[in-house]
Amino acid sequence: MNIDSSVLRFHTYGLHWPLPPALKAGGSAFAVGEDAGRGEFFQDSVGSAVAAEASGFDGLVFADATDWYCPESVWNGELSDLLIDAPNPHGVFGSEPIIAAAGALTDRVEFIWGPVDCVRRAPINIAQMVLTLDHATQGRMAVILAQGQIDHMRQTGISRIGTKDKLWDGVQIITRLIRDTEPFSFRGRVWKFDRGALATPFYGDKAPDVFIAGESEETLQLVGRHADGWCATTGQDDSGLEGFASKVQTIRRAAEMAGRDPDSIRILFWAGGFMMDDEDLLEEALDHPLTKWNSLIGVPAAACASAGMAHPFGGDYNYYKDVIPEWFSAHEFYDVTSRIPRELPKMFGSFGTAEQVAQDMFPYLDLGVTDVMLYNTAGMAGSKFMASCHIANQKLQAMLAGRAVVRPAA
Repeated sequence: MNIDSSVLRFHTYGLHWPLPPALKAGGSAFAVGEDAGRGEFFQDSVGSAVAAEASGFDGLVFADATDWYCPESVWNGELSDLLIDAPNPHGVFGSEPIIAAAGALTDRVEFIWGPVDCVRRAPINIAQMVLTLDHATQGRMAVILAQGQIDHMRQTGISRIGTKDKLWDGVQIITRLIRDTEPFSFRGRVWKFDRGALATPFYGDKAPDVFIAGESEETLQLVGRHADGWCATTGQDDSGLEGFASKVQTIRRAAEMAGRDPDSIRILFWAGGFMMDDEDLLEEALDHPLTKWNSLIGVPAAACASAGMAHPFGGDYNYYKDVIPEWFSAHEFYDVTSRIPRELPKMFGSFGTAEQVAQDMFPYLDLGVTDVMLYNTAGMAGSKFMASCHIANQKLQAMLAGRAVVRPAA
């Protein structure tokens, strides 16, 4: 797939979990096309890619998950009228077959699988799947590698011990397997290869891009030395624009030291959005428990404390290592969301009207961002918010369309 690296690319989420009946006809974040009402769960998931391409998106991110982010104990009409008769949200599909099926029904959209942790599968399995999907999509495939989160592991007895070292080795092995069919040996922290190889070549003239998610110094070095892109999340700390710029420069310096072109590395700006066109509705939705829960996911306790706000869990809490949604009762859910500061969504992530969110994003985009992934969760709070969310989404997409990528100065 030949990607125009000079123009900003806009991505959305691909569907891999069961839609409630009220959302079958589409919506601001989970559009599945005009025929969704006649489809079944798997067809809805495939349809999300078809609908995204028809809507002008450049790509979709299909998560590699075994559950969803919200407890099924509250996934009902009490939380939102959109969730009346909603199926269990944790009945998720593996995204790989969805990508393969959707690849046959689309022509242009890029598929990004991940984040995929290097814990539940060996590097050889991940690389083989990426190459298989690269052929299924005719060269429109990429992958995000990461350390993984607790809710995809602990319930089923998989340990996260050593995940950092597994990612360090996995990135180097997977990129080599994807790019080169020649056997090679590797001695890493965890994995050892003895003339291992995959004979399957990548499709077309370019291998699938490998992104890495994470913001530690070691992860940023890994991106610059070996990966094709960085998946940059917002809300994970309070460093703001200055911290983001520093991380980009760390990647670029690492790339230069490895003899690579820093401008060749994609930066996927993963912006959790809370956005509406109507400011009054936006304020009203701040009090909704689902809004509070989404803030709980995106903001670690340390970042909250640095901003002078009390986090209900405190300590070193971070959603990715501490929360298993299936284990939350309805009582626990409503208790913890009642103690989340109302202003939290405003301080971390993308909050406001499309115009306000765009103005907040532009300084970040000027630091070398090549791709934007914006998921707007505000509409799930209720049907009264959906239309305003949809309008805001369309406005932001129009404002970002055709925007030139700005390369940061050395």
